[in-house]
Amino acid sequence: MLEYLKRLERGGWRPNFWCSEEYARRAGFTERYTQAGDICGVFDGEQLVLPPLTGGGEFQWPEEFPADLWSDVAGFAPTGGVASFLDWEYIYEPRAFLKMEGGRWMTFRKNARKFPARAGRELSYVELAPEQAPEALTALLVEWLEAKGADAEIHDGDLLLDYVLNGNHRKALFDAAGGLWGVNVWDENYCYVNFRFCVCRGEPFLSEYMRWLFYTDAAILSKHKPVNDGGTLGSERLKFFKDKLNPTRVREVKGWVRSGATKTS
Repeated sequence: MLEYLKRLERGGWRPNFWCSEEYARRAGFTERYTQAGDICGVFDGEQLVLPPLTGGGEFQWPEEFPADLWSDVAGFAPTGGVASFLDWEYIYEPRAFLKMEGGRWMTFRKNARKFPARAGRELSYVELAPEQAPEALTALLVEWLEAKGADAEIHDGDLLLDYVLNGNHRKALFDAAGGLWGVNVWDENYCYVNFRFCVCRGEPFLSEYMRWLFYTDAAILSKHKPVNDGGTLGSERLKFFKDKLNPTRVREVKGWVRSGATKTS
């Protein structure tokens, strides 16, 4: 998706959560062009994933591309197109997590600080090298999935597994005995750091602590980029959690059908 990202940046658009070279590779996205070769689209199989772009970074939806578009980006609104809600998109400013001042931060500030004391042991948050601790990571994933229950819907399970075991950017929380408590995974594009996954044990307040570790990490702060933390996947519990982190922007992400066409799925 390298050419598409170049065009998106050239046009001055803000990429959505699915726009990164690493994500495209792991998800199996492909770039396709019109017969004239001037318009580029991103596909997942036969599904048009992102708005097609000209070489100059302008949106243009040719008839030879499918009429059903899975996800827009901020500012995309085709004339006469029919939109449907897909998910939310939460944007955060990492430096806000350094101070967490004021009443609006009270709940998260209090919860994020509880875990280290409750753990009762020395903890370290470190970068994972390639192929490091695959057995511990697999065991953590199993524990995390079991805690969710047999009826829980896991979105993009294969992608989750690939990122957690092989992601280019991973940091994990270990105790002094080498016990693994959680892992954060991310990637990035020219505009955002994309917070992909947080997988951790089911200990109270650990998920809040893992989120705080991610946002206050020098590896994230040094990029001077906002963080795209994705959506809520239809979960009111996840929406409540992300609202408590005080996003700087929440965007309604939409799927689209080209004007005059009928959605095929």
